[in-house]
Amino acid sequence: YSSIGIRVQTWLVALERIQERPLLGWGNKARSEVIQQSTTLPDEIKREFGHLHNYFLEIQLSYGLAGSLFLLCFFAYLVQAVYRAWRVGLLEDEWALFALGFFIYWLFINNFESYLSFNSGVFTFGLVAGGLLTRVVNGGAESSSAEPVRSPSAVTTAG
Repeated sequence: YSSIGIRVQTWLVALERIQERPLLGWGNKARSEVIQQSTTLPDEIKREFGHLHNYFLEIQLSYGLAGSLFLLCFFAYLVQAVYRAWRVGLLEDEWALFALGFFIYWLFINNFESYLSFNSGVFTFGLVAGGLLTRVVNGGAESSSAEPVRSPSAVTTAG
C-alpha cells in the first residue's frame, strides 16, 4: 500500500462499481462512498482517503458515460476553439503554446489526482479555460475588431 498501490487499489474498487452502472453512474458522492463501502480496502485507507486520485475515473463512477462524454465534448471544443483561433491568426503563438502546455499538463495530472473535484482545481481550470475562451471569442489581445494578430499564411500546412 504505497502511494501508487493505494491509487491502484482504489481504482480497482471503482472499476467494479462502474461496471454496475456504466451509463449514468452512482451520483455526486460516489467517489468517497465507493472507498467507504469497499470490502477489500483496509480501514486505515478508508479513513485517510475520500477520493480516487483519478478525475476521469471519478467522473465515470459518479456520472457514467453521460458525464464522461460531456467532459470530453467540452474539452474537445476548448482545444478545437483555441486551435482554430491560432490557425487563422486570431490567437498569438504564445497563447496557443500556453494552451497546449496547459492541456497536456491538465490531462496528465488529473490521471493521478482529482483537481477538478476540489474548489482550487475548479477555480484554476475555470480561470485558464475562461481566459482562453475569452481571447478566442474576442479575437486576440488588443483587437476588438477580430483582426488577425499575425498572418494566417505564417502557419505552414503539412501535406
